[in-house]
Amino acid sequence: MNIQRFAVVDLDGNGVPEVVLEIDEYAGFVILRYERSRVYGNIVGYRTMYCLKENGFFMSSSSSDEDGWNSLYFIGDTFITDNTLYRSPSAYYAEDRCIDEKLWWEMFDAFDEAEDVKWHDYSDGSIEKWIAQNPVFDLAMSEGCADEHQDYLDSLSYLIEMTYDYTKKTQEERNASAKEYYTNCRKELDQIYQRCLEVLSEAETENLTADQQEWEENFDSRMDAALNALQIDTSEKPEDESLYYTFGDMILRRICRLADIYFSVTSVLS
Repeated sequence: MNIQRFAVVDLDGNGVPEVVLEIDEYAGFVILRYERSRVYGNIVGYRTMYCLKENGFFMSSSSSDEDGWNSLYFIGDTFITDNTLYRSPSAYYAEDRCIDEKLWWEMFDAFDEAEDVKWHDYSDGSIEKWIAQNPVFDLAMSEGCADEHQDYLDSLSYLIEMTYDYTKKTQEERNASAKEYYTNCRKELDQIYQRCLEVLSEAETENLTADQQEWEENFDSRMDAALNALQIDTSEKPEDESLYYTFGDMILRRICRLADIYFSVTSVLS
């Protein structure tokens, strides 16, 4: 592995930055993350993370007309990508909700105008210089503070583990695993939503209730359309129901966003 340069940026907004190593040119990145005296490393493909910004957002794409701006949530020893703003050939989305094309491009431009991350040559001298000028890692390690928000995210690791070994199962087993993943994501969503309602003010509760209803309606509409397209015929060989993984992922992203709300409030109250 040939490392060309590095950047230091807070990808998950917890106040402790991650180190992003660029592998060759257009070959991808390695994300190094510190948590409780341990360093975790994750490899990310180039098309999964490019145009990295100082605010932690970045672009990803799967084709010329499927791209958008994303952020990360670290869960256990891995991460999920939050599709903050993305488009498909037929629709435009903001936080998994369908929006107008014009508004989407306005939001896209706003993300694009953010300051690009500063890259440094990957050399002993450059690394030592950065460390000398930035004591943030020393502070993070000396504090060693408990992070209830991250603890909660780490507790969701079991959900991600349900998506492993997908290809090693029969079609029936894959369908069952997908539905189990979806069901458990649903349970976690209901729980974190209720926790939010318990700590928010009356006005904040009213706003979140309306927002959650809008999200649910959009989610149900998209899932109904996907299920109708699937046209399951139980009298024949089981259809591929992996879409439950896709919609489970959507729920997991919503869980993480609600966790942001909950812990932003409880951190102030404590």
